[in-house]
Amino acid sequence: MTPTGHERFSAFLAANPSPRDCIPGKMYSVPCISHPDVSRFSKWSKGWGAYVPLIGAFHEDAAVVGFDPWHIHVDQRFITYPPDLDAMQQASLLGAVVTLSTWAHDPLDESPPTDHYAKLRSEAVLVVRRMMCRRAEPPQFPEAKWREALEKAYSDCKLIDGRCPHRGIDIACGRQLRPGVRQCPGHGLAWNDDGTLHPLGANP
Repeated sequence: MTPTGHERFSAFLAANPSPRDCIPGKMYSVPCISHPDVSRFSKWSKGWGAYVPLIGAFHEDAAVVGFDPWHIHVDQRFITYPPDLDAMQQASLLGAVVTLSTWAHDPLDESPPTDHYAKLRSEAVLVVRRMMCRRAEPPQFPEAKWREALEKAYSDCKLIDGRCPHRGIDIACGRQLRPGVRQCPGHGLAWNDDGTLHPLGANP
């Protein structure tokens, strides 16, 4: 359930899904967020610009993944990567999110102070903008410490209208790992064309 004060983020993303089947060099209508604080605290900010493209649903990942804050993922297909990023760094950029609440489990975390999040929640601009696709697919999601736990948790699940059952992200926006297998750009689960889970741990 979306916490009080965050509802407009959930509603905005539900009403404005990320484009599917993008072609590099073409323009698309993309859900975006804009606020000075979005990029101020990010080492990737020089690749984001004033408007950050968003993908998926507004969610938290306390269970399994262990990431408490409510957040939105950044759509890497519309990001201009800094020129000094290598392929591994580009892949790690898939973890970039716009965080809209503080870490709940670690009061010593070095995240920005709480008033930053309050400002972001109340002042951030949500808008659909025309943006150029930079790449048809995001990089392959790097192997994450939570992948095996996620695969176990969702081993008996299937895609729901083409969306990953973990957090409802459209896998058509993810990377095709091989014919018939596509990876969710949110957290790295891979899915077969028939909607069943493709466990990468067993079939790398």
